[in-house]
Amino acid sequence: LPVRWDNHTGLSSPYTIDSAWLDRVEEVVGWALEAGLNHVIINSHHDDWLDLESDSAFQAALPRFEAIWTQIAARFADYDDRLAFEVYNEPHVMSVDSLNAMNAAVHTIVRANNPDRTIILGGLQWMDYRWIAYYPNGMTVDFTKADGSKDTNLMVEIHNYDPSDFTWNAGQTSWGTDSDYEAMEYIFSFMSGWSQDHGNINVVLGEFGCVIEQENTEARQAWFDAMFAYALQYDVAAVIWAEDYDYNVYDEATGKFDPQVIAAMPDYN
Repeated sequence: LPVRWDNHTGLSSPYTIDSAWLDRVEEVVGWALEAGLNHVIINSHHDDWLDLESDSAFQAALPRFEAIWTQIAARFADYDDRLAFEVYNEPHVMSVDSLNAMNAAVHTIVRANNPDRTIILGGLQWMDYRWIAYYPNGMTVDFTKADGSKDTNLMVEIHNYDPSDFTWNAGQTSWGTDSDYEAMEYIFSFMSGWSQDHGNINVVLGEFGCVIEQENTEARQAWFDAMFAYALQYDVAAVIWAEDYDYNVYDEATGKFDPQVIAAMPDYN
């Protein structure tokens, strides 16, 4: 559930979230859980006011972000473990020091009243796995709880739209060669190995998708099939990115889901 908090949160202390907005977020979370979804994720999405290049500017903005998560954590403290918290979606400007400071601050806040809630962390470069490959120890993922025990209710999130010419703008209309499959599998095999090297932290593919404008429907189906198959093989949770435009997977007018996505999912389930 992508949520942009900026326009609904005060600009000065105590940085109160508009009650109607927080109620609306809770309402949608309730719909998702009542519909029987196994997992629902709340995040901070497109809150670019915090994604700052200057560490000093970031530190000045951080108290507002801490206040936002304090209110979120309090509102949803009594929800069951199907609800997870993703700290920040696709950071790409802030420094690694700021990233780690943000994650540590939110971890402390959430654990105060959500001791076992899954917290999802993501690396820089829009959560691209390549950033983790370049800086395998850049992001702190070794957190402890208040009692000093290791926090095992953490996940690391990556996003993938490779190859972008095929999945974003449909300029490339072919996919499915041996090298295509090898390149895709490498993402999952790499993250599996990285996870083992970092305490077996769980990995979630929090965004992936292929535009509906991709005219080669056979190749598009193969791409979705492979993504789900590799996610299952390497024990990675997978979440398709859906929006009302290029990545729409649900047609509100007809009440039907994208048949290619549905066809791929049983192999994952």
